[in-house]
Amino acid sequence: MAKKLNTAGAAARFAKLADTVEKEQKAVERTEIIPIDSIVINKDNIFSSNDTEENIAELAKNIEENGMLHNIVVAEIEPDKYLLISGERRTKAVKLLGRDKIKATIRSDLSELDILKMLFFANSETREYTNEEKIQIIEKYLVKLNQFESTSEKEAAKKFREYVSQAFNINERQASKLITITSELSHSLKELLYSDIIDINTAASLAQLPSKYQSYSADIINKALKRNDSDSENKKYATVLVLSFAKQVKAVISQTNTAVSKDRTSQIYHRRKLVQSEKELSQIIQKLESGSINSGQMIDLTKEKEKTEQVIEKYNRTLKELETRIEVQLQLQHSKIDQIYEDKISLMDREANCMQNESEQEIQTKKIFRELKTVDIAVKRLIEICPSKELEAIQELLEQYKQEIEFSKK
Repeated sequence: MAKKLNTAGAAARFAKLADTVEKEQKAVERTEIIPIDSIVINKDNIFSSNDTEENIAELAKNIEENGMLHNIVVAEIEPDKYLLISGERRTKAVKLLGRDKIKATIRSDLSELDILKMLFFANSETREYTNEEKIQIIEKYLVKLNQFESTSEKEAAKKFREYVSQAFNINERQASKLITITSELSHSLKELLYSDIIDINTAASLAQLPSKYQSYSADIINKALKRNDSDSENKKYATVLVLSFAKQVKAVISQTNTAVSKDRTSQIYHRRKLVQSEKELSQIIQKLESGSINSGQMIDLTKEKEKTEQVIEKYNRTLKELETRIEVQLQLQHSKIDQIYEDKISLMDREANCMQNESEQEIQTKKIFRELKTVDIAVKRLIEICPSKELEAIQELLEQYKQEIEFSKK
């Protein structure tokens, strides 16, 4: 039999819980009218750089006519002193109106990371940003977050992807792409992204390539954009070509990593053994130089020293061989990718030549067609003046040639 839910006093308990939550909320958040002079402008606010005197004056006029629709948000850093989190433009506008006080939502007991995060959220949620602006924002905040690396809030700083996702109202996968692009994409490729030549997904894919191959990617895109097609067709062509290049490059890098992974593992093992053997040799030498050993021990230690030196030499030789093998594999990788790059450039050159040849052929065809029309008109006039079967036959041939040229143009 199911246990009967005891609802006696439930309403009172929930009411008490609601009061507790409300009190806790009021303890960390309250609304007051505070002196503008008590507000410290947040130096971390990277959004204020776009503010102009005209914008502030326009906002001031709007506030004067309609009032301030949203409170500014501040953090209480000490009694009667507040750090501005959100509303720098409103604060400047109100001050421009000659007022010395402003209505504010006051937050207390906030950590430095909380304030940084709130500043990020407060501005990002109320503005629409281009990809360039988003990346600039993320870049500057990543720098700010580095200050938390050595603090207890290190783990919280790692949640930056989640912050970006919430702030820009995108999923975490897209946020991760933005962060990768910010940190890894080359300047030349970022410029292509900002110009809408490539999209976020293409940029994120190219950001995974080493810098040298990103440079190759930019070359391929810029060369593809110089075709005689429309801008939209050129962009599509550039995207297809550079993504094909990136896919091939990643495949080559993956093959190289597979080929050298065993050698790298072996390197770690032999380096560890080398360090251990060098330490043993140092101990042996110390004993030999101590002068506190007898002749028998001296002989044994000398033999042990020679044996250890041989082991060290063997480890060094093995490490050198491994390094050479890895270097050869990496050089092979570079050669393969250089060839892929050259093939893409050659392909575009061949296609450009074909397009140029087609263009020249088209010009020649139009010229012939114009000449045929001129001859055709002349023959028709001759037929009118002096009809003959020969002239009619010539006219039929001219019509046939014109039709063939029209068909070839299609």
